[in-house]
Amino acid sequence: MEYGARPGFDIKTALVSIGCAIWAAAGSYLLYLDLNATGAKGHGASLAVVERREAKVRRKLSSSYVWTQVQQREPLYRRDSLQTGPDSAAAVRFTDGSVLEVGEESLIIIDDIKDLSLNFVRGSAIVRKATGDARITAGKDGKAKVEELPVQLLSPEHLATVYTPGATPKDLAFTWRVRQEKAAGAKHVLQLSPDKSFSPRRTQSLSPESADAQELTAQLAPGRYFWRVVSETGGAPAVVRELRIVSANPLRLVWPGQGKKVMTWTQEATVPFRWMAPEARAEGEHWLELSRDPAFGTLLASEGVRAETSGASLAKISEGTLYWRIRSRFGDVNVTSPAETFAVERSARIPIELAFPPDKSSFELQPRTRFGWSTESSEALYRLEVQDAATQQLVTTFQGHAGSFSWDKPAAGSYRWRVSALMDNHVAGESAWRAFALYQGKPLALKAPSNLQEFRYWEEAPAFELKWGTDSLGAQEQNAYQVDISQDPQFRTGVLSKKLKGTSIPSSELSLAPGDYSWRVRVVDAAGNPLKSSETFRFAFGPYPLLKPPAEAAIAGAEADTYNYFERKTDPVVSWAVVPEAAEYELVVYVPAKPARGVASGAGSAPSRILLQKTLIETSFELKGLKEGEYAWTVRAIDRLKRKGEPMPPRRLNLTYGQPLEAPEELSPEVQ
Repeated sequence: MEYGARPGFDIKTALVSIGCAIWAAAGSYLLYLDLNATGAKGHGASLAVVERREAKVRRKLSSSYVWTQVQQREPLYRRDSLQTGPDSAAAVRFTDGSVLEVGEESLIIIDDIKDLSLNFVRGSAIVRKATGDARITAGKDGKAKVEELPVQLLSPEHLATVYTPGATPKDLAFTWRVRQEKAAGAKHVLQLSPDKSFSPRRTQSLSPESADAQELTAQLAPGRYFWRVVSETGGAPAVVRELRIVSANPLRLVWPGQGKKVMTWTQEATVPFRWMAPEARAEGEHWLELSRDPAFGTLLASEGVRAETSGASLAKISEGTLYWRIRSRFGDVNVTSPAETFAVERSARIPIELAFPPDKSSFELQPRTRFGWSTESSEALYRLEVQDAATQQLVTTFQGHAGSFSWDKPAAGSYRWRVSALMDNHVAGESAWRAFALYQGKPLALKAPSNLQEFRYWEEAPAFELKWGTDSLGAQEQNAYQVDISQDPQFRTGVLSKKLKGTSIPSSELSLAPGDYSWRVRVVDAAGNPLKSSETFRFAFGPYPLLKPPAEAAIAGAEADTYNYFERKTDPVVSWAVVPEAAEYELVVYVPAKPARGVASGAGSAPSRILLQKTLIETSFELKGLKEGEYAWTVRAIDRLKRKGEPMPPRRLNLTYGQPLEAPEELSPEVQ
């Protein structure tokens, strides 16, 4: 949006009025600055740069309505707006060396300034010049009020980041300069606090040895701090600066890890390296160093890297054992990651694994057919070839570095394909040929058995047939139907593969062992190339599975698995629910092993001594002759093939005679 000059229109007044109306409602500050500018972005040099920032700091171009998060070292131009959010701050350095320290929830508009004469509406700011610091506030008349401050803070800079190795406390020097005409003879105190309110309980006050001293050193652990210098005699509010002590930790090496082998298929390799930053802040300068010496006395490479990229590659690395590390510099602190060793070895051939389409597969014709493969080398150029399966004539080809390819507008037919790896125009690796087919129309229809059908038996296996529908391709004389049976859906472990002219095959010709199977039917030509395929169905064949445990169990007359002999006068009877197809039941009663100290006992404890193991036809049994104590019992069904089923979870059985009688109450000391 541009404003044209017209009578009665003042662009500065308009901008201030708009900003004041918007920001006064939000309880924020609008600061309108004129700082020796000569042009807008794209029409002259920048006026200032955002030297440091903390938390949420946004910037808006003069010709835009969009606010964007500002970056450190980002330039500012005439009429640009800079905005800070809650608990945020920014330090802006202008071309003349002046620094503006912007506090939280503030807004400034960059423009011309002379002698700190600001068209200022609301709030306050600190302007730092070589001659000293000045605080700018809004007077009662709406004009800017400039106050020269008695103390100028010199170092560390506002919003400075200071590094220390690991969690080691940092010895940090604080310096300031006192205007003698403002505070002659007054002694000043350095105050440090982790909160900007400088609460007395959390504030550390340090006094110099003499009134003339203008420097102190404090030892600070990693964290966020606020600091100021105040006169012991009081006076104007001091300027507050913020700083951070940050742990300087080395980057963590990820790949190649200790002892990793990197294969190369040329005289020299390009090796990728990966790492992780120890924290979200990816600051500092970093160098990836490579050496054949574990002490890194002689470097093969030293490449500058960026921590946030988490990866880089070094080229022309010859064979042998190597060591690598990342050396980092954070301010005045240098740290180095632990070194990792790896080996570069030359391989004679590049392995290539074809992924899709699978070998001897067939698919309904689509506008595109996708090919995919994988390999260990990212340096090679890959060539894909597709041939007609019958004539072996080239149909289509592709060459590139990708591991996939889409064949547009293919025709129905039977094909084969392979992928070759090329290095320096020589074949460095090659896959075997893999066959596949594309057909028009619907796939072959499987009729019986239905998908997931089971053929279970006790003594004699049932007879069944695999049946499928007829197809015009299968009816051709040179073609046949091929039945494939496997123990996995991908048909990697084939059990049977048989060619037929008919559309069914009886189970007597399959000779299947008990198990779960996948099956499909394909139309193949005389050479065995697939032309069309069915879906994959599954079926189960074999004896009935082991019987499940009884669904319910009980102890007659017991309360919460406790049986009281004194109340019942009889032995306990355990019972359980009927298990369908069960011929017998096995009952086991045992004494549970005592648990280790600190471990609660339970019925699930392993038996230390089996008291009873009995085979029964009935679903109940009277336990005779058991003494008072704690026991456990379980039951499982036995089928007609004498196979024991799954055991029931153990049940507790606590046999007791009740609580012992209390001692008689004494009524009289004399015998009546």
